[in-house]
Parts: sequence; C-alpha cells; structure tokens
Amino acid sequence: MTSLNSEELTVACVKWGAWCAPHGARYVNNLFQGVSRNLTLPHKFVCFTDSAEGLEAGIQVRALPTNLPTSWWLNRLHRSRRAPVRQILSVPYRLSHKKDLRPEIQDDKAKTSLPVDLVGWWNKLYLFKRGVLDGRVLYIDLDTVIVDSLDELASYSGEFCILRDFYKPMNYGSGLMSWRPGSAAAAIWDQFVEEGLPNVRRGDQAWIQKCLPDVDFFQDLYPGQTLSYKLHCLKRPPLPGSRVICFHGKPRPHEVLDLPWMDAWEKGKP
Repeated sequence: MTSLNSEELTVACVKWGAWCAPHGARYVNNLFQGVSRNLTLPHKFVCFTDSAEGLEAGIQVRALPTNLPTSWWLNRLHRSRRAPVRQILSVPYRLSHKKDLRPEIQDDKAKTSLPVDLVGWWNKLYLFKRGVLDGRVLYIDLDTVIVDSLDELASYSGEFCILRDFYKPMNYGSGLMSWRPGSAAAAIWDQFVEEGLPNVRRGDQAWIQKCLPDVDFFQDLYPGQTLSYKLHCLKRPPLPGSRVICFHGKPRPHEVLDLPWMDAWEKGKP
C-alpha cells in the first residue's frame, strides 16, 4: 500500500453510555496516549461520545446522534411479519406521545431531521455518514492495546480495510477499520438509514459486510500486526512484530494489568 502523503489522518473511537463503567474515560485516555506514543504520522484523535467527562484535553470530542427510543417502533421494520408484535409492545409509547416530538440531530458538520436511536456498537455506523469526518480515518475500539508502532497500519491508503473475525475469518471484525470518507464507505450509513435502522444479527460488523462485501483485511496486508488477546496472548506475551492487541470482550484490559506487557496500556500507573 502507498503512504498517506499529505492526506490528513483522523484516529477515531466511540464511547457510548455506561460501557465498561466506571472505566470508560480511562479507556479513551489510555487509547489516546497509546496512539500518541506509537504513531508518528500527523493526526488528530477524536472521540465520539455522549459524555466527555474525564477525557484528557488533547482529545477532540464530537457528539453522537441523539439517543431516541422511538426508531425501534417507528421505522420500516413495522412492515415486517413481526409488525403486530411490535405494535402491541409500543402501545405505552404511542399512548404517551400523541405526535412526533423527536428533535433533529445536530453535529458540527451537518444537520439532518432523521430520527435516530443508536445504542452500543451501532454508533460506529454514524462515523460513515457523509460530512461527519474529513480525510483518512483509522478507527480503533476502546478495548484495544497498542504495543508498538501504528505507522504501517495507519498508512493504509485503499478504499476500506477491516479486521477478519479472529474466530470466523470469513466474517468481519470492526475493532479496527480504515477508510476514506465519501468513498464506498458512505454506503454503510446511507443504506442503514434507507432500510430503517435494522437491528441485524452480529451487529455493526455484519451490516458493514453486507454493504461492502469486497474489502481489504489488516491480517492479510500486515501479517502478525493485529492479534487477539484470547486467541494469541492468553498464555504468552504478544509475539514480536505485533502492533495492536484486540480484546473483543471479556476479559477487559483493566482486568489483566498484572501481565508485564500490559504496561503498554497504562504507562506508569498501578
């Protein structure tokens, strides 16, 4: 792959709700520090979140779409064969709301009147919305430990790169992604909106795979640089040449700080 040249790089992450509470801000700050230590390319670090409390000053904070409990009941999924069940379950909401009171989503790049209810991992899809980010993007999940230089991974310059699922390599893993906004990646958000914000099995990574079936994979382009904690590091330290360790579930990084190499996650702290 060629280098980024003069293209601006945004390193992005998402912190939503009570994820890993009370350690949410700690995860963002540690990722920010890990990126700062291991990425020499010019970049900015952006956290999309519903709460900036506790985040370090060098982190650029962007708002997530407003979390509204209406879209599950009031979207195209009502036209499916399960519509009668959802209509019954939504009676309390419909009785208490005689008209649509949903506010508009507002961010510092664009404005839309689309009603959105994004929870958990679905918030990642918002980053693909046209106009939300500019330039090249490197997205990293919060439960990722950076153990060495990110420069090669961050220099990817193709259309879209993502992880292979560590257990099912034919599936996508969205813990690490790189793309150029406004490219084919924009279809991920556009189709999500067009189809009524569907809650599909396997979440955001399954939706990304549905929209973009032909992508690059970090494991193929950069062998040995992206590892799974559970698959590769459970009984031994990260292998030489590794760059990022993905925890993707339990245990979380803060639960295994007794491992010597975990100093890479939280430098100089107990």
